[in-house]
Amino acid sequence: MLLKNKIVKKFFSLVLVCLIFVPFFAFSGEAKVGDEVKAAKKIISVVYDDSGSMFGNSWVYANYAMQSLAALLNEKDELYITYMSSPETVVETDLSDVGKVVSNIREWSESGTTPGKTIKTAAKKLQSISEKDASTQFWLVVMTDGKISGLSKSLQKTLNSYKGKTMSNSSALNVVYLGMGSKAEKISEDKAGGLYSYRSKTDQEIFSAMFEVANLISGRFSATGIKQIDSKTIQFSSPLPLYSISVLSQSSDAVVEKAYTTEAQLDINRNILLDATDIAKSSQLRLFGNASVINKMDSSGSAQVVPAETYTLKFSKKVDVDDLLIQYEPAIGINVSISSNGIEIEDLSKIIIGDSVEVAVTPVVPGTKTALSSGDLPEGLSWKIEYIVNQKEQASTDSTKLAVSEIKEGENIIRASMLIPGYAPIVFEEDFDLEKIVYNFSIETVQPDPLKYYRKNLNKGSEQGQNLGFYVANDGVRLTKNQLSALGVTLDLNGVSCDNSMVSGFLKRMGTLQPECVLELADDGKFEIIPKKKFAFTSFLLRAGKYTVDVALSSDNSINAQGFFEIVAKNSDILDLLWLILSILAILYVLRIITKPKFHGEAINYELYKINSEGHGVPQRLFDCKTLNITKGLFRLSKSKMKFYGYEIVAGPGKTIFVSERSIAKNCYSYGTSAANPANRLASIARGLFKTEQPDGSKTAQDISLGEGQKLYLRASKGDPYITCIWVE
Repeated sequence: MLLKNKIVKKFFSLVLVCLIFVPFFAFSGEAKVGDEVKAAKKIISVVYDDSGSMFGNSWVYANYAMQSLAALLNEKDELYITYMSSPETVVETDLSDVGKVVSNIREWSESGTTPGKTIKTAAKKLQSISEKDASTQFWLVVMTDGKISGLSKSLQKTLNSYKGKTMSNSSALNVVYLGMGSKAEKISEDKAGGLYSYRSKTDQEIFSAMFEVANLISGRFSATGIKQIDSKTIQFSSPLPLYSISVLSQSSDAVVEKAYTTEAQLDINRNILLDATDIAKSSQLRLFGNASVINKMDSSGSAQVVPAETYTLKFSKKVDVDDLLIQYEPAIGINVSISSNGIEIEDLSKIIIGDSVEVAVTPVVPGTKTALSSGDLPEGLSWKIEYIVNQKEQASTDSTKLAVSEIKEGENIIRASMLIPGYAPIVFEEDFDLEKIVYNFSIETVQPDPLKYYRKNLNKGSEQGQNLGFYVANDGVRLTKNQLSALGVTLDLNGVSCDNSMVSGFLKRMGTLQPECVLELADDGKFEIIPKKKFAFTSFLLRAGKYTVDVALSSDNSINAQGFFEIVAKNSDILDLLWLILSILAILYVLRIITKPKFHGEAINYELYKINSEGHGVPQRLFDCKTLNITKGLFRLSKSKMKFYGYEIVAGPGKTIFVSERSIAKNCYSYGTSAANPANRLASIARGLFKTEQPDGSKTAQDISLGEGQKLYLRASKGDPYITCIWVE
């Protein structure tokens, strides 16, 4: 009887069990979509159970699966089959003629027992293959429905002994066990170690297990959202770029005639007729169909990345979308960036022991640095980045970034893996050996002779147009600026000393200061000593004589060197001294002007009163007022002052103003201050004034401050009825 479509479609996934398609690959170089990409080669050794217990439906399933496997492998892949009926014989298929390989499998009809030596034969074949390409994958697949006899140890221990075994290209061997039926042994899997185990007792479970295994190791996704456009045309979309599309049609010999996107015509790589109908007389299954592989090839026949979009497939005959299994091989790569201090390291040989680096991983379109959207990647995706030295893990992370604090000596490996549940990991691995380098540093002195700088023209350079220089050398070879930076090496200026014993003359020897010596590094690695004076007027203060410069390697002060230059003084340097004196005087003058007491726009008033018979003060017509501007007496070195009716008005500290005692003593008989009203009490005010004439005949007075509301009264002579009043507002 016929199988239901759903069961048959699940069975189609068996064709993926043995890595029937190209798996994921990692690329780190730059390319554009459509550039050539190189798919990893697969070497598959299948242990095929053709024992008598397989006759019937199991025989049909297995044979049809092997036909599909051969039909969909790449020509550069290698497929080996070891039948249990011939346990010591490995059948090598010729994938350059896939049609013939499929035909040979279909016609196979031997039968026998299930000897354990078959596994050894199949594994030994893989171990005998010499492969240099590190991306090539080795797979050992064991398919059986019964217990395997003649093993020297249990099947579990046997499979464990092969899992993870290192192959010729240093990759690890992957082992897949498919136990079909109740008689098959139960094997414990170890996914991390490379052993995958499936066991099913019923036909339905067998199909389900095959489907899971296909998803585990195929590197392909089942297309979703398939639409039937017409009886011969279907469409589907992929959120990811892809390498190829596989189409399995059941119960139909329709072949794919055309495949295209909106941007490109795709290539029909092959159409292979599959038919296992009637190969087992005890089976009533009708299994026939077609296997197609679609990709995009360049002129040289190399596969290219096809961008993510909608794909249209046209068939030669009517097809039913329910009878099609369409899967696509996504093009997912990883770009690994290794940087130090924010700068990407293109050449890992430039890394130095002790450096700190950061490793960052990004999923990309293979061959490019175009990042893929995280939303389009499979659920459960995880990361692993490891830093390994001498086969011991030093640092690791489960995120997309790993900070390595210190690169160490030895065999270094940086390994980044993108892990998709149920699929083989995408692995980037870069190894580099670092040995402690013993440097033989020395310092080479470049000494111009003579090397003279005139004291007055020091900042203009030496008379010879050169400077004292030093080179750091390794094994006698001068190092450039970039090389010094990479090694973290520089020079330190350890000291500058002067010997002026040969300098004669007071003016030439009077200097006490040493020049400031600057160490400058040129691109060619030359360190130059450049003497400079800090201020233009310090020439005569510089000590003339012979200067000795000491430099040392920053990382090792015992590696040092010396050089010399001479500073020469001239008699004409005296001009700098005179200029300095004038400059100092000018500065002191300016400071005096800035800091001395000054007027601030006050008004100074003058009024004359006459004492009448009643002792009252009668204002005379003489009245005057002047403004004390800041400019009055500003540029004098002495205090700011002005003459006012013969009296000296002087600016005091703060905003005080006073009349000088000298002018008071010179111009009046008596003086004093009062806040009384002169109109009523001028006679009383006059009696309270102090006489300027002393008993010895000398005349003295005091400075009188003109505060707010306080007036100064001055009488010119004894008995004079006229009194002068001065005040500030």
